[in-house]
Amino acid sequence: MILSIDPGTFESAFVLFEKEGTRIVNFAKVKNEILLESLRIPNLDLSLLAIETMENHGMAVGATTYDTCRYIGMLQEAGRRVPQLLIKRSQVKMHICRTMKAKDPNIRQALIDRFGEPGTKKKPGKLYGFSGDCWSALAIGLTAVETITNIQA
Repeated sequence: MILSIDPGTFESAFVLFEKEGTRIVNFAKVKNEILLESLRIPNLDLSLLAIETMENHGMAVGATTYDTCRYIGMLQEAGRRVPQLLIKRSQVKMHICRTMKAKDPNIRQALIDRFGEPGTKKKPGKLYGFSGDCWSALAIGLTAVETITNIQA
């Protein structure tokens, strides 16, 4: 199982999916404390923890950006028993959309093209219920899994 996280200052989105990326087991946006507690479970059965990290864009940032950076470190520490990979947004754009010009709607559409339409309550698709940062969390995990080798099953 792969756990991918789009970290935020107070809440983070996560997606838990099978290594092959074909079956999404769970996803949500939760308070950071809940995610940290989940990563501290003694017998956590994960093949990889993929976390989006910050990268320099040459612009000034505010306090919330630094808070998110600190939280990324806390996630790494809480999940220290699991192989980890930090993924930059630029890596996601290039892997999922093959261009640095990609924006969130482009990434979302590329994921829909790959997994199918989210569907409706009566006829849900694989991505039914996805919204907001969960799209990003899925893209982070897929980028990690599909661009690295030697992940143990």
